[in-house]
Amino acid sequence: MKYERILVAVDGSPVAERAAVFAADIAESLGAVMDLLYISCFPESTNEPLDEVSWLPDSVMRSTMREAEEAFSHVRGLLPESALRYEHERSGVPAEEIIAFAKEKGDSIIVIGSHGLGPVSGLILGSVSQKVVEEAPCSVIVVK
Repeated sequence: MKYERILVAVDGSPVAERAAVFAADIAESLGAVMDLLYISCFPESTNEPLDEVSWLPDSVMRSTMREAEEAFSHVRGLLPESALRYEHERSGVPAEEIIAFAKEKGDSIIVIGSHGLGPVSGLILGSVSQKVVEEAPCSVIVVK
């Protein structure tokens, strides 16, 4: 099997940053492209079509965009310039969005941190990474 695309979930947490660095090493050795994915943790009911105005206040939307940019900026600073990557943002339930994105883009591998910034960050394997491992359409690497 040829691994051409690697999906990396980023959320600004240290473990997500380690996952991105790990994925970059794999991507460079395989000649693969990295899809960096940031997901705003709003319930599915807040998803709006791109051509519609969100019901969320601008202050919330700006804060979310700022968080996404900060997460991407931190990761950019850690990755070699030669690493080919694309940055994507989505809103919704994180595990479901990661799985759906991998299916849509045809990612061969998902690299995800063992736990992120959520309230269950102290668990051995976070709820998002657990669900992704169980339901992903491809191989998943969990980074501690």
